[in-house]
Amino acid sequence: YNPGQAVAFGADGHTLFSGLPVKAWDTSDPAHPRDLSPATVRTSGAEGVSVNPVLPLLAVGRLLRTEVQLWDVGDRKRPALLGTLAGAVPERQGLAFSADGDLLAAPTSDGAVRLWRVARHRRPVAVGDITPAKEKTTALAFAPHQRTLLVGDESGTITVWDVTHPDRPVRKGASTRHTDAVAGLAVHPSGELAATAGKDGRILLWDIADPSQPVEVASLTSGGRFPTAAVGFSPDGRTLAVDGDAGTRLWTVDRTAILRSLCAQSAGITRDQWQQYLPGRPYEPPCA
Repeated sequence: YNPGQAVAFGADGHTLFSGLPVKAWDTSDPAHPRDLSPATVRTSGAEGVSVNPVLPLLAVGRLLRTEVQLWDVGDRKRPALLGTLAGAVPERQGLAFSADGDLLAAPTSDGAVRLWRVARHRRPVAVGDITPAKEKTTALAFAPHQRTLLVGDESGTITVWDVTHPDRPVRKGASTRHTDAVAGLAVHPSGELAATAGKDGRILLWDIADPSQPVEVASLTSGGRFPTAAVGFSPDGRTLAVDGDAGTRLWTVDRTAILRSLCAQSAGITRDQWQQYLPGRPYEPPCA
């Protein structure tokens, strides 16, 4: 029995990984993907796959046995299992590596978050735990430039943690805007914007420039609701992809492009209008 398969691209942008066991494909030519692990035969589905941004390591959630494995993929022909993360459980977007590649975060069977130190040719070592804000953890994402970890839970709350010292995580801030569990979570390459998908079907954008005060800045409702969706930003930060039962939809999140479009659709503000509504302020129309 082979259930649905999770996949993820490597840091090079063209190597695609899946499992289990882990297999790799070269998709440089998308029309003709090349199997890089011909000796490996897939025997089980993966609930989630996360790629280390620095080291040739993968975290793979195994659905049937409810476990999370760490794989070394330095040799694409022969991916090697480094170990199983004790107590970890797979979630669709619940496995996250830190930007420096040193830490892996995953939910645990008791609803918390565990942090593991990872390295090539070594078994993962548990180094810290995080207690969720309200209920069990359902989604995780690291910010790209520092050890800031976002945690989504079953109550619809997102919590921001500083895990610079993984044995002493520091809670920075939290907010609850979803009415059901957070199913998807991603952080923009700038580190100042995050996206969440809730089982309530809502897709929210968050300003996380100040980790102590995550602020909802937009609710993406065009095209209907997306219950239990996965979310992800493009590497250049211009696009947000949302994938769920209702299909896949792309949104532009490039501020410059959005402002340019809004200005093209809006009438200009005359000096008389500016004086009427903003008396005493210098004339600086936004689309001048």
